[in-house]
Amino acid sequence: MSKHFEVIFDSPDLATDAEIEGLPKVTDYYTATMTRTGKRWTATCRDLPGGRVVEAQGKSWREARRGVGRLISDAVAGEPGLAAVHVVPADPEEDALLAAVLDARYERAYAEQAERDAVRHAARTLLDRGWTTRDVGSLLLLSHQRISQIVRRPAGQISHRPSDESAGGSADRIADGPSDESAGGPADQIADRPADRIIDRLSDESVGGPAD
Repeated sequence: MSKHFEVIFDSPDLATDAEIEGLPKVTDYYTATMTRTGKRWTATCRDLPGGRVVEAQGKSWREARRGVGRLISDAVAGEPGLAAVHVVPADPEEDALLAAVLDARYERAYAEQAERDAVRHAARTLLDRGWTTRDVGSLLLLSHQRISQIVRRPAGQISHRPSDESAGGSADRIADGPSDESAGGPADQIADRPADRIIDRLSDESVGGPAD
Protein backbone atom coordinates (compact mmCIF):
# COMPACT_ATOMS: atom_id res chain seq x y z
CA MET A 1 0.00 0.00 0.00
CA SER A 2 2.75 2.45 0.88
CA LYS A 3 4.92 1.76 -2.17
CA HIS A 4 2.80 4.00 -4.38
CA PHE A 5 3.37 6.96 -2.06
CA GLU A 6 7.02 6.21 -1.36
CA VAL A 7 8.27 6.18 -4.92
CA ILE A 8 8.45 9.98 -5.27
CA PHE A 9 11.05 10.08 -2.49
CA ASP A 10 13.39 8.09 -4.72
CA SER A 11 13.58 11.11 -7.04
CA PRO A 12 15.82 14.09 -6.27
CA ASP A 13 14.35 17.38 -5.15
CA LEU A 14 14.03 20.17 -7.66
CA ALA A 15 16.78 22.75 -7.52
CA THR A 16 16.36 25.50 -4.96
CA ASP A 17 16.38 29.16 -5.89
CA ALA A 18 19.87 29.45 -4.40
CA GLU A 19 21.12 26.57 -6.54
CA ILE A 20 19.56 28.10 -9.65
CA GLU A 21 21.29 31.39 -8.88
CA GLY A 22 24.64 29.61 -8.84
CA LEU A 23 24.26 28.22 -12.36
CA PRO A 24 25.65 29.93 -15.46
CA LYS A 25 23.10 32.10 -17.19
CA VAL A 26 22.07 31.27 -20.75
CA THR A 27 22.72 34.29 -22.95
CA ASP A 28 21.85 32.97 -26.42
CA TYR A 29 19.06 30.70 -27.59
CA TYR A 30 19.08 28.82 -30.87
CA THR A 31 16.29 26.65 -32.26
CA ALA A 32 16.93 23.75 -34.61
CA THR A 33 13.87 22.41 -36.41
CA MET A 34 13.47 18.84 -37.61
CA THR A 35 11.75 17.73 -40.80
CA ARG A 36 11.25 14.17 -41.99
CA THR A 37 11.47 13.06 -45.60
CA GLY A 38 10.76 9.38 -45.94
CA LYS A 39 12.99 7.69 -43.39
CA ARG A 40 15.53 10.52 -43.12
CA TRP A 41 15.58 13.50 -40.79
CA THR A 42 16.97 16.95 -41.53
CA ALA A 43 17.81 19.37 -38.72
CA THR A 44 18.17 23.05 -39.61
CA CYS A 45 19.29 25.95 -37.43
CA ARG A 46 19.12 29.53 -38.66
CA ASP A 47 20.09 32.92 -37.24
CA LEU A 48 23.52 31.83 -36.04
CA PRO A 49 26.28 34.42 -35.62
CA GLY A 50 27.11 36.05 -38.93
CA GLY A 51 23.79 34.95 -40.40
CA ARG A 52 25.00 31.38 -40.80
CA VAL A 53 22.59 28.51 -41.41
CA VAL A 54 23.61 24.94 -40.60
CA GLU A 55 21.90 21.72 -41.60
CA ALA A 56 22.49 18.10 -40.64
CA GLN A 57 20.87 14.90 -41.82
CA GLY A 58 20.50 11.50 -40.23
CA LYS A 59 18.67 8.20 -40.42
CA SER A 60 17.08 8.94 -37.04
CA TRP A 61 16.04 11.94 -34.97
CA ARG A 62 18.95 11.28 -32.60
CA GLU A 63 21.52 11.14 -35.39
CA ALA A 64 20.33 14.37 -37.00
CA ARG A 65 20.09 16.09 -33.62
CA ARG A 66 23.64 15.19 -32.71
CA GLY A 67 24.87 16.30 -36.11
CA VAL A 68 23.24 19.73 -35.91
CA GLY A 69 24.47 20.10 -32.33
CA ARG A 70 28.06 19.68 -33.49
CA LEU A 71 27.55 22.18 -36.31
CA ILE A 72 26.03 24.75 -33.98
CA SER A 73 28.86 24.20 -31.53
CA ASP A 74 31.37 24.94 -34.28
CA ALA A 75 29.41 27.99 -35.41
CA VAL A 76 29.37 29.61 -31.96
CA ALA A 77 32.90 28.61 -30.95
CA GLY A 78 34.64 31.63 -29.52
CA GLU A 79 31.40 33.50 -28.86
CA PRO A 80 30.98 34.86 -25.31
CA GLY A 81 28.33 33.53 -22.97
CA LEU A 82 26.36 30.31 -22.81
CA ALA A 83 24.09 29.09 -25.58
CA ALA A 84 20.98 26.93 -25.37
CA VAL A 85 19.91 24.81 -28.32
CA HIS A 86 16.31 23.65 -28.70
CA VAL A 87 15.63 20.80 -31.12
CA VAL A 88 11.95 20.56 -32.03
CA PRO A 89 9.72 19.33 -34.86
CA ALA A 90 9.30 21.83 -37.68
CA ASP A 91 5.66 20.81 -38.06
CA PRO A 92 3.57 23.09 -35.79
CA GLU A 93 1.15 20.33 -34.80
CA GLU A 94 4.00 17.99 -33.85
CA ASP A 95 5.71 20.79 -31.96
CA ALA A 96 2.46 21.40 -30.05
CA LEU A 97 2.34 17.70 -29.14
CA LEU A 98 5.86 17.94 -27.69
CA ALA A 99 5.00 21.14 -25.83
CA ALA A 100 1.96 19.49 -24.23
CA VAL A 101 4.07 16.57 -23.04
CA LEU A 102 6.74 18.87 -21.60
CA ASP A 103 4.13 20.99 -19.84
CA ALA A 104 2.61 17.87 -18.29
CA ARG A 105 6.03 16.72 -17.11
CA TYR A 106 6.69 20.11 -15.56
CA GLU A 107 3.37 19.97 -13.73
CA ARG A 108 4.08 16.47 -12.45
CA ALA A 109 7.55 17.40 -11.25
CA TYR A 110 6.30 20.43 -9.34
CA ALA A 111 3.35 18.50 -7.91
CA GLU A 112 5.68 15.75 -6.69
CA GLN A 113 7.96 18.34 -5.08
CA ALA A 114 4.98 19.90 -3.33
CA GLU A 115 3.98 16.48 -1.99
CA ARG A 116 7.51 15.77 -0.74
CA ASP A 117 7.62 19.10 1.06
CA ALA A 118 4.17 18.60 2.58
CA VAL A 119 5.02 15.11 3.83
CA ARG A 120 8.31 16.26 5.38
CA HIS A 121 6.59 19.14 7.12
CA ALA A 122 3.83 16.88 8.45
CA ALA A 123 6.28 14.21 9.60
CA ARG A 124 8.52 16.68 11.43
CA THR A 125 5.55 18.39 13.09
CA LEU A 126 4.01 15.13 14.28
CA LEU A 127 7.33 13.78 15.58
CA ASP A 128 7.84 17.03 17.49
CA ARG A 129 4.43 16.40 19.07
CA GLY A 130 5.54 13.01 20.34
CA TRP A 131 4.29 10.70 17.63
CA THR A 132 6.42 7.63 16.86
CA THR A 133 7.82 7.09 13.38
CA ARG A 134 5.56 4.04 13.02
CA ASP A 135 2.44 6.03 13.84
CA VAL A 136 3.44 8.84 11.51
CA GLY A 137 4.08 6.30 8.79
CA SER A 138 0.70 4.69 9.35
CA LEU A 139 -1.04 8.06 9.07
CA LEU A 140 0.82 9.13 5.94
CA LEU A 141 0.81 5.66 4.34
CA LEU A 142 4.60 5.41 4.40
CA SER A 143 6.95 2.97 6.08
CA HIS A 144 8.52 4.01 9.36
CA GLN A 145 11.92 3.61 7.69
CA ARG A 146 10.92 6.16 5.06
CA ILE A 147 9.72 8.58 7.73
CA SER A 148 13.09 8.32 9.47
CA GLN A 149 14.83 8.94 6.15
CA ILE A 150 12.88 11.94 4.95
CA VAL A 151 12.91 13.90 8.20
CA ARG A 152 16.69 14.02 7.98
CA ARG A 153 16.53 15.85 4.66
CA PRO A 154 15.87 19.58 4.47
CA ALA A 155 12.60 20.45 2.80
CA GLY A 156 13.08 21.50 -0.79
CA GLN A 157 12.37 24.99 -1.99
CA ILE A 158 10.78 24.79 -5.39
CA SER A 159 12.77 26.62 -8.00
CA HIS A 160 11.29 29.00 -10.50
CA ARG A 161 9.89 27.45 -13.64
CA PRO A 162 12.22 28.18 -16.57
CA SER A 163 10.87 31.00 -18.67
CA ASP A 164 10.43 31.08 -22.43
CA GLU A 165 12.90 33.90 -22.90
CA SER A 166 13.29 33.63 -26.64
CA ALA A 167 10.57 34.31 -29.16
CA GLY A 168 9.21 31.13 -30.59
CA GLY A 169 6.51 29.69 -28.41
CA SER A 170 6.75 25.99 -27.79
CA ALA A 171 9.94 25.71 -29.79
CA ASP A 172 11.80 27.86 -27.30
CA ARG A 173 11.50 25.75 -24.17
CA ILE A 174 14.55 24.71 -22.20
CA ALA A 175 14.35 21.81 -19.79
CA ASP A 176 15.83 22.07 -16.30
CA GLY A 177 15.63 18.47 -15.22
CA PRO A 178 17.35 15.20 -15.90
CA SER A 179 16.07 12.89 -18.56
CA ASP A 180 16.57 9.65 -20.38
CA GLU A 181 14.39 6.78 -21.42
CA SER A 182 12.23 6.46 -18.31
CA ALA A 183 9.23 8.71 -17.84
CA GLY A 184 9.56 10.91 -14.83
CA GLY A 185 11.29 14.29 -14.88
CA PRO A 186 10.40 17.79 -15.92
CA ALA A 187 11.46 17.43 -19.52
CA ASP A 188 14.04 16.21 -21.91
CA GLN A 189 17.75 15.81 -21.61
CA ILE A 190 20.12 18.67 -21.22
CA ALA A 191 23.67 18.09 -22.39
CA ASP A 192 26.12 20.65 -21.04
CA ARG A 193 29.21 20.84 -23.22
CA PRO A 194 31.57 23.24 -21.42
CA ALA A 195 34.15 23.21 -24.17
CA ASP A 196 31.60 24.49 -26.63
CA ARG A 197 29.56 26.57 -24.17
CA ILE A 198 26.50 24.73 -25.50
CA ILE A 199 23.45 23.42 -23.70
CA ASP A 200 21.55 21.04 -25.95
CA ARG A 201 17.95 20.27 -25.01
CA LEU A 202 17.46 16.82 -26.47
CA SER A 203 13.81 16.53 -27.28
CA ASP A 204 13.56 12.88 -28.34
CA GLU A 205 14.47 11.37 -24.97
CA SER A 206 12.13 10.99 -22.07
CA VAL A 207 13.20 11.41 -18.53
CA GLY A 208 15.80 10.25 -16.10
CA GLY A 209 19.55 10.08 -16.73
CA PRO A 210 22.63 12.03 -17.60
CA ALA A 211 22.96 13.60 -20.98
CA ASP A 212 24.53 11.92 -23.98
